[in-house]
Amino acid sequence: MKNAHLKTQDDRSSFKSSLCNKVAFLVFLCFLTENTTAAGAPHRFDYRGNETDRTALLAVKRQLVDHRDGVLGSWNSSVHHCAWAGVTCGSKHNRVTVLDLNSLGLSGPLFKVIQNFTSLVTLFADYNTFTGTIPQSIGRMRNLTYLGLGANKLSGTLPVSLFNLSSLQLFDLTDNLFHGELPPNLGFTHPRLIWLGLAQNNFSGSIQIIRNFTNLESIILHENSFTGRVLDDFHQFHNLNIISLI
Repeated sequence: MKNAHLKTQDDRSSFKSSLCNKVAFLVFLCFLTENTTAAGAPHRFDYRGNETDRTALLAVKRQLVDHRDGVLGSWNSSVHHCAWAGVTCGSKHNRVTVLDLNSLGLSGPLFKVIQNFTSLVTLFADYNTFTGTIPQSIGRMRNLTYLGLGANKLSGTLPVSLFNLSSLQLFDLTDNLFHGELPPNLGFTHPRLIWLGLAQNNFSGSIQIIRNFTNLESIILHENSFTGRVLDDFHQFHNLNIISLI
Protein backbone atom coordinates (compact mmCIF):
# COMPACT_ATOMS: atom_id res chain seq x y z
CA MET A 1 0.00 0.00 0.00
CA LYS A 2 1.17 3.49 -0.80
CA ASN A 3 0.51 5.54 2.28
CA ALA A 4 -0.82 8.85 0.94
CA HIS A 5 -3.27 11.39 2.25
CA LEU A 6 -4.97 14.13 0.26
CA LYS A 7 -4.76 17.24 2.42
CA THR A 8 -6.37 19.82 0.18
CA GLN A 9 -9.38 20.03 -2.08
CA ASP A 10 -7.11 20.89 -4.99
CA ASP A 11 -5.14 17.68 -4.39
CA ARG A 12 -8.30 15.60 -4.37
CA SER A 13 -9.70 17.34 -7.44
CA SER A 14 -6.42 16.85 -9.29
CA PHE A 15 -6.28 13.14 -8.49
CA LYS A 16 -9.91 12.58 -9.40
CA SER A 17 -9.48 14.53 -12.62
CA SER A 18 -6.60 12.25 -13.54
CA LEU A 19 -8.70 9.18 -12.78
CA CYS A 20 -11.65 10.50 -14.77
CA ASN A 21 -9.36 11.17 -17.72
CA LYS A 22 -8.27 7.54 -17.59
CA VAL A 23 -11.89 6.42 -17.48
CA ALA A 24 -12.77 8.63 -20.45
CA PHE A 25 -9.82 7.22 -22.38
CA LEU A 26 -10.94 3.65 -21.66
CA VAL A 27 -14.48 4.47 -22.78
CA PHE A 28 -13.05 5.96 -25.98
CA LEU A 29 -11.01 2.82 -26.63
CA CYS A 30 -14.11 0.68 -26.15
CA PHE A 31 -15.97 2.93 -28.56
CA LEU A 32 -13.25 2.49 -31.18
CA THR A 33 -13.21 -1.26 -30.66
CA GLU A 34 -16.95 -1.51 -31.17
CA ASN A 35 -16.73 0.51 -34.36
CA THR A 36 -13.86 -1.34 -36.06
CA THR A 37 -14.22 -4.19 -38.52
CA ALA A 38 -12.25 -7.43 -38.26
CA ALA A 39 -9.85 -6.08 -40.88
CA GLY A 40 -9.10 -3.14 -38.66
CA ALA A 41 -10.86 -0.46 -40.71
CA PRO A 42 -13.48 1.73 -39.00
CA HIS A 43 -16.99 1.17 -40.30
CA ARG A 44 -19.59 3.84 -40.70
CA PHE A 45 -21.48 4.50 -37.49
CA ASP A 46 -25.21 3.91 -37.85
CA TYR A 47 -27.04 6.77 -36.12
CA ARG A 48 -30.54 5.35 -36.72
CA GLY A 49 -32.72 4.46 -33.67
CA ASN A 50 -32.88 4.75 -30.58
CA GLU A 51 -35.76 7.15 -30.26
CA THR A 52 -36.20 6.30 -26.58
CA ASP A 53 -32.86 7.85 -25.65
CA ARG A 54 -33.34 10.85 -27.92
CA THR A 55 -36.64 11.56 -26.18
CA ALA A 56 -34.95 11.15 -22.79
CA LEU A 57 -32.16 13.58 -23.75
CA LEU A 58 -34.69 16.18 -24.85
CA ALA A 59 -36.40 15.70 -21.47
CA VAL A 60 -33.03 16.44 -19.82
CA LYS A 61 -32.80 19.63 -21.84
CA ARG A 62 -36.30 20.72 -20.80
CA GLN A 63 -35.92 19.91 -17.10
CA LEU A 64 -32.45 21.34 -16.47
CA VAL A 65 -31.36 24.97 -16.52
CA ASP A 66 -28.27 25.77 -18.57
CA HIS A 67 -26.88 28.90 -16.93
CA ARG A 68 -24.20 29.31 -19.56
CA ASP A 69 -26.34 28.66 -22.66
CA GLY A 70 -23.72 26.10 -23.55
CA VAL A 71 -23.88 22.40 -24.17
CA LEU A 72 -27.66 21.94 -23.92
CA GLY A 73 -28.16 24.66 -26.51
CA SER A 74 -26.29 22.45 -28.97
CA TRP A 75 -28.73 19.58 -28.43
CA ASN A 76 -30.96 20.15 -31.44
CA SER A 77 -32.28 18.41 -34.53
CA SER A 78 -29.43 19.62 -36.74
CA VAL A 79 -27.22 16.83 -35.35
CA HIS A 80 -28.09 13.26 -34.37
CA HIS A 81 -28.36 12.90 -30.60
CA CYS A 82 -25.47 10.39 -30.50
CA ALA A 83 -23.23 13.24 -31.70
CA TRP A 84 -24.46 15.80 -29.15
CA ALA A 85 -21.86 17.27 -26.82
CA GLY A 86 -21.34 15.08 -23.75
CA VAL A 87 -23.20 12.12 -25.25
CA THR A 88 -21.69 8.85 -26.42
CA CYS A 89 -23.70 5.96 -27.84
CA GLY A 90 -22.78 2.31 -28.24
CA SER A 91 -22.76 1.18 -31.86
CA LYS A 92 -24.56 -2.12 -31.39
CA HIS A 93 -27.91 -0.74 -30.25
CA ASN A 94 -27.37 3.04 -30.51
CA ARG A 95 -28.16 3.43 -26.81
CA VAL A 96 -26.61 6.24 -24.75
CA THR A 97 -23.75 4.71 -22.75
CA VAL A 98 -21.88 7.84 -21.60
CA LEU A 99 -23.33 11.11 -20.35
CA ASP A 100 -20.69 13.66 -19.35
CA LEU A 101 -22.21 16.80 -17.79
CA ASN A 102 -19.22 17.79 -15.67
CA SER A 103 -18.76 21.48 -14.85
CA LEU A 104 -21.37 22.82 -17.27
CA GLY A 105 -23.19 25.26 -14.99
CA LEU A 106 -26.36 23.17 -14.94
CA SER A 107 -29.06 23.06 -12.26
CA GLY A 108 -32.33 21.27 -11.67
CA PRO A 109 -33.66 17.83 -10.66
CA LEU A 110 -31.08 15.59 -12.32
CA PHE A 111 -32.57 12.17 -11.58
CA LYS A 112 -36.08 13.12 -12.61
CA VAL A 113 -34.86 12.56 -16.16
CA ILE A 114 -31.58 10.63 -15.96
CA GLN A 115 -33.29 7.48 -14.67
CA ASN A 116 -34.58 6.78 -18.18
CA PHE A 117 -31.10 5.92 -19.51
CA THR A 118 -31.02 2.20 -18.70
CA SER A 119 -27.92 1.49 -20.83
CA LEU A 120 -25.65 4.05 -19.17
CA VAL A 121 -22.14 2.89 -18.31
CA THR A 122 -20.78 6.30 -17.32
CA LEU A 123 -22.52 9.26 -15.70
CA PHE A 124 -20.33 12.23 -14.80
CA ALA A 125 -22.28 15.22 -13.47
CA ASP A 126 -19.84 16.79 -10.99
CA TYR A 127 -19.50 20.52 -10.24
CA ASN A 128 -23.01 21.70 -11.09
CA THR A 129 -25.94 22.60 -8.81
CA PHE A 130 -28.19 19.60 -9.38
CA THR A 131 -30.89 19.02 -6.77
CA GLY A 132 -33.24 16.26 -5.69
CA THR A 133 -32.69 12.71 -4.49
CA ILE A 134 -31.42 9.51 -6.07
CA PRO A 135 -34.51 7.37 -6.81
CA GLN A 136 -34.92 3.62 -6.40
CA SER A 137 -35.17 3.39 -10.19
CA ILE A 138 -31.39 3.88 -10.45
CA GLY A 139 -31.28 0.13 -9.93
CA ARG A 140 -32.44 -0.21 -13.54
CA MET A 141 -29.03 1.06 -14.69
CA ARG A 142 -27.41 -2.35 -14.32
CA ASN A 143 -24.44 -1.46 -16.53
CA LEU A 144 -23.53 1.66 -14.57
CA THR A 145 -19.80 1.51 -13.86
CA TYR A 146 -18.68 5.11 -13.29
CA LEU A 147 -20.92 7.41 -11.23
CA GLY A 148 -19.60 10.88 -10.40
CA LEU A 149 -22.03 13.32 -8.76
CA GLY A 150 -19.67 15.39 -6.61
CA ALA A 151 -20.11 19.09 -5.78
CA ASN A 152 -23.86 19.42 -6.27
CA LYS A 153 -26.87 19.92 -3.97
CA LEU A 154 -28.27 16.40 -4.11
CA SER A 155 -29.86 15.24 -0.88
CA GLY A 156 -31.76 12.53 0.99
CA THR A 157 -30.78 8.98 1.84
CA LEU A 158 -29.31 6.55 -0.67
CA PRO A 159 -31.79 4.03 -2.15
CA VAL A 160 -31.29 0.33 -1.51
CA SER A 161 -31.21 -0.35 -5.26
CA LEU A 162 -28.02 1.72 -5.58
CA PHE A 163 -26.17 -0.84 -3.48
CA ASN A 164 -27.15 -3.62 -5.90
CA LEU A 165 -25.19 -2.12 -8.81
CA SER A 166 -22.33 -4.60 -8.60
CA SER A 167 -20.60 -3.21 -11.72
CA LEU A 168 -19.69 0.11 -10.05
CA GLN A 169 -15.98 0.93 -10.07
CA LEU A 170 -16.15 4.68 -9.36
CA PHE A 171 -18.71 5.96 -6.86
CA ASP A 172 -18.34 9.63 -5.91
CA LEU A 173 -20.97 11.67 -4.04
CA THR A 174 -18.51 14.08 -2.42
CA ASP A 175 -19.77 17.53 -1.35
CA ASN A 176 -23.54 17.07 -1.40
CA LEU A 177 -26.31 16.98 1.22
CA PHE A 178 -26.81 13.23 1.63
CA HIS A 179 -27.41 11.65 5.03
CA GLY A 180 -28.19 8.33 6.67
CA GLU A 181 -26.36 5.10 7.44
CA LEU A 182 -24.73 2.94 4.82
CA PRO A 183 -25.50 -0.80 4.73
CA PRO A 184 -22.98 -2.99 6.58
CA ASN A 185 -22.52 -5.26 3.56
CA LEU A 186 -21.60 -2.36 1.25
CA GLY A 187 -18.19 -3.71 0.27
CA PHE A 188 -19.60 -7.11 -0.66
CA THR A 189 -22.19 -5.62 -3.00
CA HIS A 190 -19.58 -3.55 -4.86
CA PRO A 191 -16.65 -5.95 -5.30
CA ARG A 192 -15.15 -4.03 -8.25
CA LEU A 193 -15.13 -0.60 -6.62
CA ILE A 194 -11.79 1.25 -6.81
CA TRP A 195 -12.93 4.80 -5.89
CA LEU A 196 -15.26 5.55 -2.96
CA GLY A 197 -15.92 9.25 -2.41
CA LEU A 198 -18.54 10.17 0.20
CA ALA A 199 -16.82 13.14 1.84
CA GLN A 200 -18.56 16.37 2.90
CA ASN A 201 -22.04 14.95 3.43
CA ASN A 202 -23.75 13.85 6.64
CA PHE A 203 -23.48 10.07 6.44
CA SER A 204 -23.47 8.22 9.75
CA GLY A 205 -22.89 4.76 11.15
CA SER A 206 -19.75 2.71 11.67
CA ILE A 207 -16.67 3.56 9.66
CA GLN A 208 -15.87 -0.14 9.82
CA ILE A 209 -17.91 -0.63 6.63
CA ILE A 210 -14.76 0.05 4.63
CA ARG A 211 -13.32 -3.21 5.96
CA ASN A 212 -15.31 -5.09 3.33
CA PHE A 213 -13.58 -3.39 0.38
CA THR A 214 -10.44 -5.07 -0.91
CA ASN A 215 -9.81 -3.48 -4.32
CA LEU A 216 -10.10 0.18 -3.37
CA GLU A 217 -7.46 2.61 -4.59
CA SER A 218 -9.10 5.69 -3.03
CA ILE A 219 -11.23 6.14 0.10
CA ILE A 220 -12.48 9.71 0.61
CA LEU A 221 -14.85 9.89 3.61
CA HIS A 222 -13.91 13.02 5.59
CA GLU A 223 -16.44 15.52 7.04
CA ASN A 224 -19.24 13.08 7.83
CA SER A 225 -20.64 11.70 11.10
CA PHE A 226 -19.13 8.21 11.00
CA THR A 227 -18.32 6.61 14.34
CA GLY A 228 -15.99 3.89 15.57
CA ARG A 229 -12.33 3.13 15.53
CA VAL A 230 -10.38 3.63 12.34
CA LEU A 231 -9.02 0.35 11.03
CA ASP A 232 -5.54 -0.78 12.07
CA ASP A 233 -5.25 -3.40 9.35
CA PHE A 234 -4.96 -1.22 6.27
CA HIS A 235 -2.48 -3.73 4.88
CA GLN A 236 -5.47 -5.59 3.43
CA PHE A 237 -5.93 -2.75 0.93
CA HIS A 238 -3.12 -3.72 -1.41
CA ASN A 239 -4.01 -1.11 -4.06
CA LEU A 240 -4.75 1.83 -1.76
CA ASN A 241 -3.22 5.13 -2.86
CA ILE A 242 -5.48 7.75 -1.30
CA ILE A 243 -7.15 7.79 2.10
CA SER A 244 -8.96 10.70 3.74
CA LEU A 245 -11.19 9.83 6.70
CA ILE A 246 -11.27 12.87 9.02
